[in-house]
Amino acid sequence: MSKVFFGILFTSFLFLILIPTFVFAQENLRSDEVATLEKDEVIDSDYFSTGEKVVLSGTVNGDAYIAGGNVIVDGVVNGDLLVAGGNISVLGKVAGDIRAAGGNINISGVVDGNVTTVGGNIDIEQSSNIVGSMVGAGGNIQVFGPIGRGLTVGAGALTINNTVGSDILAGVGEFDLSSNARVNGDIIYASEREINIANDATVSGEVTQHIVPRVDVPKKEGILAAINFGWNLYTFLGTFFVGAILIIFGPNYTRKVVAKINDRPWMSMGIGFLALIITPIIIVLLFITIIGIPLSILLLVYYIFVVMFAKVFTAVFLGGKISGFLGQKYNLFITFLFGLAALSIVGLIPIVGGIISFVAMLAGFGAVVLTKRELFLNLRSKKII
Repeated sequence: MSKVFFGILFTSFLFLILIPTFVFAQENLRSDEVATLEKDEVIDSDYFSTGEKVVLSGTVNGDAYIAGGNVIVDGVVNGDLLVAGGNISVLGKVAGDIRAAGGNINISGVVDGNVTTVGGNIDIEQSSNIVGSMVGAGGNIQVFGPIGRGLTVGAGALTINNTVGSDILAGVGEFDLSSNARVNGDIIYASEREINIANDATVSGEVTQHIVPRVDVPKKEGILAAINFGWNLYTFLGTFFVGAILIIFGPNYTRKVVAKINDRPWMSMGIGFLALIITPIIIVLLFITIIGIPLSILLLVYYIFVVMFAKVFTAVFLGGKISGFLGQKYNLFITFLFGLAALSIVGLIPIVGGIISFVAMLAGFGAVVLTKRELFLNLRSKKII
């Protein structure tokens, strides 16, 4: 049995190492200090680009995968755009969806699909046109361009000054509807503060506020309570942002892992428990061989990351169950938020909460191992590796 699970863990880790090789060993990879797709260039397949500065001014007849310090997309992407960077500007046209994560995100072009973003500052300019829906999480979000369908947002401050074609669901600190705002649906928001609606703004549906209670650290527990509160807040925010990034850049992978929890819950938890125990042993064995020290360090980083954030997948699974119970079908991001909120609330229960959080981590960990092993065997069967 030990050989089987050592094999599972090893193939899981090996696949993790091989992912960059298979992704970036594409024919249409641009990687340089400044990587540019010129205006007259046409790529008739998927496009990959990395660099300190990345400029896409040409045409991509497929999906575009971009990572860079500064990213400018002023060309045409006739598929999906998946982008991560410090500063991201989308000025051109994207025929599919945009999934973006960055410090500052600016969209002033045309998007025929949906937009999902995670960033410090997110600006949807007046010149933009998002035909589909938008999901965003950030410190400051400004929506000055029209959104064809619904808007789901988690933000410190949210300003809307254009048309939103359907409902708005928001968790915010400050919420402003400026004079040009037109909401063709309901507004449901969670905040301590009441929404500020300008006189000329219109909302066709109902506006419902859910007041978020203040969370005060109990004085009796003093420093220990403060540390516990800070750690819970840190893990919640960390899980939220990691989950958002996974959903943005790997929605299909996320669904595959969640499917493993749904189809094989007991096996997921069992393999998660074994992986939790066996992986540190592998790390120590690799470390004492001297030659295996670099590999042991990489495996340790991977192990810590998975242990901390494996419950992202359990949260999506739980959110799906909650949505089904409510008779609703939400997108992956909203499903994740439901599940994460439920896990966080249950986690506050003494003893029981800790046990449930531990089981959630095991289920997610095991499902990740099973999924990566399946992907690795699939690649091997096709003689890709």
